[in-house]
Amino acid sequence: MLERREFLKRAGLAGASFALSSCAADGQEQRALNARETLDALLKKNREHEKFSYPARNNHVPMTLIALYRMGATPAQMQRYTGTFDLSAGSAPQDGAKKGTITRETWRNQLGRGAFPAYIGFFDDWTQQASNEAVLKEAVPVLMKGTSSVAYHALLRLGYAVDYDSRDEIVFSLAFWAAGFYAGPDIADAKDGEVEPDALLADVVKAASDVRLKQTGSIDRNIRQVYDIREFAKLWRPIKLPKSGAIDRVSELVMEAFTQSQHFTLLHALTSCQAMRLLLPYLGDPRESLSAYWHSVCAAYLTISLGKFEAGKDAAPEGGTEWKELFTKAAASEKALEHTAKLTYSCWLDSQHYKRDKYRALALRELKKPSPFV
Repeated sequence: MLERREFLKRAGLAGASFALSSCAADGQEQRALNARETLDALLKKNREHEKFSYPARNNHVPMTLIALYRMGATPAQMQRYTGTFDLSAGSAPQDGAKKGTITRETWRNQLGRGAFPAYIGFFDDWTQQASNEAVLKEAVPVLMKGTSSVAYHALLRLGYAVDYDSRDEIVFSLAFWAAGFYAGPDIADAKDGEVEPDALLADVVKAASDVRLKQTGSIDRNIRQVYDIREFAKLWRPIKLPKSGAIDRVSELVMEAFTQSQHFTLLHALTSCQAMRLLLPYLGDPRESLSAYWHSVCAAYLTISLGKFEAGKDAAPEGGTEWKELFTKAAASEKALEHTAKLTYSCWLDSQHYKRDKYRALALRELKKPSPFV
């Protein structure tokens, strides 16, 4: 992954405020080092807080911090953000949950049953015995059966952990996903053939013409209502993947959906799609995982379409603001900082990968008026 200096250079951030000016090189290097040290210290404090409990209110902290760091935020900006959270060290439970209760033979059978501290111990041991890459290649395809677990936050956190190349964050991300796991619907028999992603979405929306969903205020609960519709079981067919760029078409559909409906749920679809792209190297044959992911997005989209939510439609202006200005605004934001920072960073990464300028317009829209929580 890109080092912060190279990342900011590509984004056009060459100003002194981002420690990239050619003059006063020693001072620049020190500021960059201070930012890295601040990030690592805050991430560690957050892990110490989480390790005996669960990433509840703090679950955005590591992702937002890494996004802020990548976008050139100062140590003061990162500290300001975490100042609203409890980062005090957690205490071991009285019953002293032992990390040895989960093993390589049993970890799959205990998915979704909590046991976050035990999963931390398990993945910590595993990543000390094998490389991060080896662990990810074995664990990620299993966890991908529940891509939307914890409102996509587990997938997102792992994407950020891989982006930052932190073993500790990888351990906590895998534990978070395993503890909060819930599976998506079984993939239908492929004998009926694979289906184009956009055709599958159309089929799901059409089949839901008489469906009524309860708006629960929870992305997870809303999605699981769709998963539980028995009549949909045959709809969840595997999707067709192109010969190259496996996730390209899916990412385009997610981008367009979020463009048309600036809904909080679809914001998570867009940022998680970028995380999916980062995790592709660990999937082997990505067909099953990408099908499971697209099924979750279709379910998420259905929860929005049935509510006829249209805020933000056609409100993403093309061109204009440069990325360096967007980064500055995102790092200084005090309104919905967590989601605007992550959205801006994800949009930049995908704009560079896919060469789509629409992502810059989406980042600008989010900074001007964040997606409403509905």
